[in-house]
Amino acid sequence: MPLIVITKCYTTVSNEALQVLSGCAPLDLKIELEIEVAKQIKIIKKEEIYEGFQNFDCEELMKPWDTISIGWIYFESSGAGHEIYTDGSKINNQVGASYVHYYNGTETDSCLIRLGNRNTVFMAEVMAISRAIDYCIDKNIRNSKVITDSRSTLMAIESTEEKRRIIIEIKKKLKLTKIQLQWVRAHNRTAGNERADALAKLAASKDQIDTEFGPSKAQVRYRGNVLLATKWQERWNNSEKGSWTKKYFKEVKFSRLYGDFYYNQVLTSHGVLGAHLKRLFGKEGGCPCGEQLETIEHILLKCKIWGKERDDWPKSWLQKDISDLVFYSPFKKGSIGILKKLMSSRLTS
Repeated sequence: MPLIVITKCYTTVSNEALQVLSGCAPLDLKIELEIEVAKQIKIIKKEEIYEGFQNFDCEELMKPWDTISIGWIYFESSGAGHEIYTDGSKINNQVGASYVHYYNGTETDSCLIRLGNRNTVFMAEVMAISRAIDYCIDKNIRNSKVITDSRSTLMAIESTEEKRRIIIEIKKKLKLTKIQLQWVRAHNRTAGNERADALAKLAASKDQIDTEFGPSKAQVRYRGNVLLATKWQERWNNSEKGSWTKKYFKEVKFSRLYGDFYYNQVLTSHGVLGAHLKRLFGKEGGCPCGEQLETIEHILLKCKIWGKERDDWPKSWLQKDISDLVFYSPFKKGSIGILKKLMSSRLTS
C-alpha cells in the first residue's frame, strides 16, 4: 500500500512495477542485505584487522571522563620555528599523503606515503597528521605547529564523541606534547600548504603502496547498496510482471520517482482504459471510436475522439512508437491533458 500512495498508481499495478517507479527496492532483498551490512559493521567496530588490512574504523571504547578534545586554531604563520604542513590527495584513482617540515621558513624534511587505491582522502589526511606527530616526537621537536587544510580531520580530533582508535591515538599523543594544530585554507597560496599538496600528489603516483586500510563503514554500506541494486536488477529482468513498465524502464534506480496519477497510467497501462478493464475484469475493451481495443497507445496516438487535442503535436509523433515519446516533456504534458479529459468523461457518463 505505501508504494501505491507514493506512485498514485492503480491498485492493480504489480509490486515489481511499483518498486521500479518509486525507486524502492524489494523489502526482502533490502532486509537481507541490511542484516549482512550490520554484521560487517559490527566486525569493523571491534577488529583491528578487517579483510586482511588495518582497520581505519576500529573503535576504542572510553569512559566519558577519559574522553579527549584537542582544539585547533586558524593558521598564523610567523615564518619562525617548526612548521609541519600535511595533506592528502587522490589523483588518477590513487591516494597519497605527505608532510613537509619547515624550520624558520626553510624546508628541512618531508615524507611521502602511498595509500591503497580504495582508501579515501580523509584517511590520507589522518595518516599525514599521525605521521607528522610521530615525526615531531621522534625528532624531539618542541613547540611545533602541525598545519592542515583538512577541517574535517581537525573536527574529528576535537570531537569528544569520536570513537575511531586511530584518531584517539592521535589525541593521546597530542595531549602529551606541545604540538599546536592549525587550519589553513586550501589553495590560498600558502607556500607550505602548496608544497604539501604537491608532495601528496607525488606520493599518490608512487609504484609501491606503503600502507593500506580495509574498507570503511561507509564503503561497506556502499558495497551493500551496489549488491542490492544488482539483485534487484536480476529480479526485474526475470520478472514476468510489469512488462509494459519494463518497456520504458529496463534499469532499476534508487533515485527514480514517478508519482503522477495520470502519467503513471501511461507508464503502467493500468487506468481508465478499455484494454485494462477487459484484461483484469472481463469487461468490454473496445474504444467508443470503434477500435476493437482501447489501449493507452491507441488513445494517445490514434484515437479520432482525441484528434483535436493532438492538433498542436508534431505529425512525426504519430508515426513513432510510444516508447520513443514517453520521456519527452511536451508529450508528457499533452498526454496528461488527454487522460484528465478521458477520466472526467468516464466519471460523468
